[in-house]
Amino acid sequence: MTPKEAFKIGFLQKCAADRLTQEETLQRIVHAKFMLKTGGLGDVGLGALKALWGAAWPLALLAPPLAGMGAGAVLARAQDDTYDKDEARKREEISEYSRAVERLQRLQARQAAMGAV
Repeated sequence: MTPKEAFKIGFLQKCAADRLTQEETLQRIVHAKFMLKTGGLGDVGLGALKALWGAAWPLALLAPPLAGMGAGAVLARAQDDTYDKDEARKREEISEYSRAVERLQRLQARQAAMGAV
């Protein structure tokens, strides 16, 4: 017995267990074929799915570029400097003073090493 035949026998046994008439069994078979054809959605579900797709396909096409633009804007804002020109000038002066102090310390260390020789 093939799986298809076993399914048919099981289906008919279920109809017999439910005490369906021949006409009710035929209606159930027609309904099952329709549900298989529409993917289990039926008339209302299939129509709703078609309407949803008709409205959603532009969104499906626009969503990736819009998401990319949004992510780019967030990353740009995260990498943006948050201090003003005066603060930048002060930071530059501090780093210049730090470099000058390091040069002076290296020069003094060389002079001390030469004086010890």
